[in-house]
Amino acid sequence: MNDQQDKLDLARKFLRQEIVACTTCCSRCDGDFIWTGPHTEAEDLLLTFEFDNDVELSQEEQEAVFDGMVCPNCGAGIEPWGEVQYRSEYDKEVQRLAEDVFRPELVDELERFAQHLKTYPYLGAIDKDETGIKICEAIRTVRSTYECNGIYYRARLFDSSGRMYPTSQMGNPDPAHVEVPEGRYNHFGQSFLYLADNPTTALREISPHKDGICAIQKYQLKLISNILDFRTDYGEMNPDLGILPAALIYGGMISEKPNGTSSWKPEYFVPRFIADVARYWGYSGIIFTSVYQTGNNLVLFYPPVPGCEPIGDPYPFRLKENERHFFRGL
Repeated sequence: MNDQQDKLDLARKFLRQEIVACTTCCSRCDGDFIWTGPHTEAEDLLLTFEFDNDVELSQEEQEAVFDGMVCPNCGAGIEPWGEVQYRSEYDKEVQRLAEDVFRPELVDELERFAQHLKTYPYLGAIDKDETGIKICEAIRTVRSTYECNGIYYRARLFDSSGRMYPTSQMGNPDPAHVEVPEGRYNHFGQSFLYLADNPTTALREISPHKDGICAIQKYQLKLISNILDFRTDYGEMNPDLGILPAALIYGGMISEKPNGTSSWKPEYFVPRFIADVARYWGYSGIIFTSVYQTGNNLVLFYPPVPGCEPIGDPYPFRLKENERHFFRGL
């Protein structure tokens, strides 16, 4: 890297990529800046560029780098002595993950896998790309797990007489006495316990009606560990997921809404394959973001679960007026 202009161009590119905010756009409290990430003087950040690229910039070249340099967040000028926030290692991990997740070849591979499952629902581990095998290994080694604690909610529609079920019938259904339909993570006849972290999400997951009403049962969860964490806020990736699980989540393959009017639900094939793999590797459940983006759902694979106890009696629940307006927009 001997050409001076090349050095200057690369240094400017480095700063534009690394700088997140400056003192102009940073919030203040009692006169002090409130930084949301690592920060330093801009000239110190430039020293990092020199060290990483084994180059040395003269004083004149350093001044040239900052000539016309502006904050990518607010457009204010950046001076060498000015303090700036720069990308954390977490930010860089998220960027690397995003670049991998949305690679066209990976998107195409996962789509082929989904089509394979639609044709051969029970042969997920022998597709020609060996995607199923890769998913098995990715879930075995995933670092993103969660320990469930606190209050969760179970929703059921009223019975045929318009009455609420008692607490004893608000848990997961008994397949020996009732028909258990297929769900996002359970096969036909498998009885898992589906919960949500708020009543609105619990209702939305069971009721196709915008103005639905249901019975809600509260549950107290205490330290239920080894939950596979598939939550996402649809805005920031979790680098602890790994490439394949993240691609399945952010590519929409585990959150696609099924056709409520059809008995054919191929949208459930990929999530159910993942649930089978997760159970095989000893996970006790999966926590995942609701397709309605109102909260998180939790599916427990092996109810009754120690540490999951009902609280009080079921109570009727209906969406508030502002929530009904929100859901009409979905």
